[in-house]
Amino acid sequence: LDTNSLFSAFGFMKDRTKDAGQLFILTHNHSFFRQVKNWFKYENQKARYYMLRCSQNTNPRTSSIVELDLLLRNYESDYHYLFSLIYKAVYSVENNSLENFYHLPNIARRFLESFLAFRQPAERGALSQKINSIEYDEGKKVKLLRFLHTYSHSDQIADPEHDPSILLETKKILKDLLELIKNEDERHYSQMKSLFEKTRKKQ
Repeated sequence: LDTNSLFSAFGFMKDRTKDAGQLFILTHNHSFFRQVKNWFKYENQKARYYMLRCSQNTNPRTSSIVELDLLLRNYESDYHYLFSLIYKAVYSVENNSLENFYHLPNIARRFLESFLAFRQPAERGALSQKINSIEYDEGKKVKLLRFLHTYSHSDQIADPEHDPSILLETKKILKDLLELIKNEDERHYSQMKSLFEKTRKKQ
């Protein structure tokens, strides 16, 4: 279904099932699933969520119905999930090893690119051009960009200037990233933080 048809189908379903005592909904469309989940959530409906999990390790291939993965259950979007990973990394008192920081530059870059895509829609081009259009501490912006470029891109097997020990600065740089988001759109930041707190209580 295209977007218009999807919303029409969802509205039709809600209207026709409003007096149902029990309802089973099956879908392979994630957007439709999110509509259903939000419907039950905001109308305080009791609901259970399951998913079909396929196993590639058997011959013939088998599948089973299991409880919905927590990633799909707890997070409204990919963006919401990325924010939670960054926020936890900044304020966690544990897991300060380089190994635990190694994946975070890629996550931070993807999150920042998503934020700038809707915050600065008129700005085209590279990440550096978009971030330069934001009013924020110039030194921190330069450091953030250098960190993201160095640790989220690689076009060769070995880079003698790639010093993993610099990843020890990850928490500080990611905190600067969160402050940049807050400085640019405080309401958005507050709502994302609130979402994170609600999600953490569920886990």
